[in-house]
Amino acid sequence: MLTVDVYARRKDRPDDLAARWLAALREHRPDAVPDVCGDVEPLRTRLDGDDPSATLAEALDRADGLLFTRGGCRGARVEGHLSARQPAWWGPVEAHGLRLPRPTTPDDDVPRLLPALAVAAGASVAVGEVREDDAPRPTPHLAALGRWRGLPVVAPRWTWFGRAYAAPARRWFIDAPEVAGGVLVHDPPSWVPAAWQVPPDPTGVSPQARRVPWGWRDVWWLRTGPRRTRPGRDPVTPSG
Repeated sequence: MLTVDVYARRKDRPDDLAARWLAALREHRPDAVPDVCGDVEPLRTRLDGDDPSATLAEALDRADGLLFTRGGCRGARVEGHLSARQPAWWGPVEAHGLRLPRPTTPDDDVPRLLPALAVAAGASVAVGEVREDDAPRPTPHLAALGRWRGLPVVAPRWTWFGRAYAAPARRWFIDAPEVAGGVLVHDPPSWVPAAWQVPPDPTGVSPQARRVPWGWRDVWWLRTGPRRTRPGRDPVTPSG
């Protein structure tokens, strides 16, 4: 199985995300183009009409939280999700993902697919991993509830850094190739500085890395929500 996770600031989201996402799949993995989507099971919105991009865009506008996609041709089992409308208290980062059959030549296919999907979503970080279907997820989710935690502690097999992370990535990985306006890293011998990594979480409050790009930090006091926490304090329920 190949897993792809793409992280972007909501402010960087392109208006034509649905069309760009489908175009990237058609170009680099046509067998992974979905044929159905929806935000609840069973997925009922078909994408095999005259204008699947428009259909996907309309479904994305209607969805709450996540829009799930499924399909694939030639027997491929492909599942994915696109971030849709989020509540006001959600964090500044959105995540899109894809789970699809392992490519025959991953070292050739993934370096093309990963940046293409990242650019389609206006992303700054994209992670690609190859694993067995029943194996545990090698890289944890990095933006639960839209809250960017930082870069993973262990280097993923492939990481694409763009926009907010491209400049530091060029310092960390001086030999990594430039791809699609960003930096593509494959099985690096060393990883990013600890200050940029997801910190330990002994208190259960999902702390952020000490270093995150401008606009990616979770500014909790500017948002309200059903529950919010500060490190070392009890949860606070907003009044009113």
